[in-house]
Amino acid sequence: MRKRPLCFVVVGLIFIQALLTKGRLIGYDQAFSFLSEDENYVAEVTGIVYKKEQKQKNQVVYLKDSQIILNDKSIQHSKIQVRIETKDHIEIGNTIKCKGNATGFQSARNPGNFNAKKYYATRGIYVQLKAEQMEILDRKVDPIRNSLFKLRVAWKSLLFDQMGERYGSIMTAMLTGEKSELDKETAKLYQQVGVSHILAISGLHMSFIGLGMYKLLRKSGQSFVSAGTESFLVLVIYTLLTGCGVSSVRALIMFLIRMVAEMTGRDYDLATSMGVTAFVMCLWEPLYLLDEGFLLSYAALFGIAVIVPCMQGYFQPKNKVTKAILSGIAIQLSLLPVLLYFYAEFSLYAVLVNSLILPGMSLVLGSGIAGSLVGIFWEEGARAVFGICKCVLWWYELLGRGVRNLPKSIVITGQPMFIGVCIYYGILCIFCYGVIQSIECKIKLKKGRITAMLVMVLSSVLTVSCVLPQRENGQLVVTMLDVGQGDGIYIKTPSGQNLFVDGGSSNVTNVGTQRIGTFLKSKGVRKLDYVMISHGDSDHKNGIEELLEEQPYGIQICNLLLPPKSVWDEGIEKLALLAKLNGTSVQEFEEGQKMEEGLFCIECLAPGKEYGGTSGNEASMVFELRYRAFRMLFTGDLEGIGEKELEQSGKLHKCSVLKVAHHGSKNSTSEQFMEEVKPSIALISSGINNRYGHPDYETLQRLKKYGCHIFQTQKKGAITLKTDGQRIQIYENLE
Repeated sequence: MRKRPLCFVVVGLIFIQALLTKGRLIGYDQAFSFLSEDENYVAEVTGIVYKKEQKQKNQVVYLKDSQIILNDKSIQHSKIQVRIETKDHIEIGNTIKCKGNATGFQSARNPGNFNAKKYYATRGIYVQLKAEQMEILDRKVDPIRNSLFKLRVAWKSLLFDQMGERYGSIMTAMLTGEKSELDKETAKLYQQVGVSHILAISGLHMSFIGLGMYKLLRKSGQSFVSAGTESFLVLVIYTLLTGCGVSSVRALIMFLIRMVAEMTGRDYDLATSMGVTAFVMCLWEPLYLLDEGFLLSYAALFGIAVIVPCMQGYFQPKNKVTKAILSGIAIQLSLLPVLLYFYAEFSLYAVLVNSLILPGMSLVLGSGIAGSLVGIFWEEGARAVFGICKCVLWWYELLGRGVRNLPKSIVITGQPMFIGVCIYYGILCIFCYGVIQSIECKIKLKKGRITAMLVMVLSSVLTVSCVLPQRENGQLVVTMLDVGQGDGIYIKTPSGQNLFVDGGSSNVTNVGTQRIGTFLKSKGVRKLDYVMISHGDSDHKNGIEELLEEQPYGIQICNLLLPPKSVWDEGIEKLALLAKLNGTSVQEFEEGQKMEEGLFCIECLAPGKEYGGTSGNEASMVFELRYRAFRMLFTGDLEGIGEKELEQSGKLHKCSVLKVAHHGSKNSTSEQFMEEVKPSIALISSGINNRYGHPDYETLQRLKKYGCHIFQTQKKGAITLKTDGQRIQIYENLE
């Protein structure tokens, strides 16, 4: 740091910014602190369109210099997102006025889920409006942004025409940053093998274009100043064209610093440039310090600027292959804590895959840009150039599928504690400082011992940091997830077995991977010992179907417990077949059967062996969970004949907690049922503003009449209950 005083100063300032941001003292617009994500507000918005996205069913525009009136409260604000279904042609630069319903963005409804509220807050956007009326007040057009938008659309069309839908969508993501039509399976494959970064506009793309152009201009005889200025202007245009992503802006500023150093004859220092750029970006938007794209980008840079030189100085590799492998390991060491913090998993073979894929990226980007330019004038020639891209992308896909099928290709770890991440980077920095000092002082190190110790300490820090939050010390843990309009309940037994009850939604797409799967991964769950499905409605099983299909590369489901075969419907039959095809054992869980584990027991209560009703809600599997003095009743969507038969069976007892049937429907949880059960706590799973009106007012009144403490996912997100069999603690995910 003595040789880099500016870097030292900006790192200190960023640390202060991080503390202030973490304490919510800077960064957040307090004018929108009253917004509730489960409430609609009548709103009127006026602003200038600075960005737009064309979707299949509507268009999304982003307004700046905006004024918004929410329930008669006027707020001056910079940016707002508006969804417009009208086919009116809106240009970037137009001033528009919209009326409709506004809401805040959703927080992470469950631990480990995507936090849209934080994501948009880092971009200065706090309100989304679904416009019912729209009026263009001023048709003035922003010539630069509007032309770039049209260029982006035309470029996308060219790529699709020349390369087909599959490869065209990949190249569109790589070159323009547009991922809306990217094949989901392809995106998932790239993410699972640890190379999803090549599908985003990053420093790799910016360096290839900016430095490539700069070197060509210098070779052509242009001066430092003219070559640097022209290259920088091209990168500015490209950054605007691709949407000004965090990584793009970071790379643009760092390129500017490099060009200024070249023009003034100063040495370019990567670490100082990185620190100055981070400070400037965080000064502009403090919440970038919470953004995963920003953190991953700088973690990779930290690896390149600090850890790679230390590793190479420490091991002194003799050839390029060894250097490349060491560089890959160094960057992965730097990225790992951030990856685990946001995704709770990593690809075991990421270093290998990146070392094989990254050398080909110059060829892909180069031929992609060249083919795009040739395609303007010569269609057949462009198709030949794009053929190079298709060959390389085909190789990437073949490699990815092969690696994904290797043993333990994806390792689920759980989300590490924030303090654990800080300790990890602290140890890494101490190691790098020690290596630098030893090299400067020409001290010989016992590399084998130090390397083994470093690996052991770092892996121990991450392991403890991931495992420690999940240790429940013999407690029973039950989490009712917020899956929207549906059910999904996770159970961790006192001995550490993982169970799941139902798992589906009628209003949340990809609920299995986006809500259930991400939650389980954040908790370090690699396998579910038992999954219990109450009945065959899609809002209780479609998420489990997703997990079954993802088993080879995701969370393993060992056993699927279903109601008696006599009440199976088409939905249950399809689920059972899917489970068998994916290697999951399928079993029936019938009245009177038990799963016991010491003091922990689950007993099936319904449907009874003499049940004569139809399949569906009335035939929902009902079971009671017992642990010491604690009792919890799981009821699925029980109602009608099924509920009456259970009331008359004599199997119901007073319970501590009731999972309220059918999302709080008025047709369930009758007066007689409550007389038998008399729960102290009621848990209700239902979607925000669902079209069924769940939970019903009468049902809520019945629960209150019996003194129940009611907890609802639609109000507070996931609800977690912990008990030692005597005392009960309840935590809500949202404040």
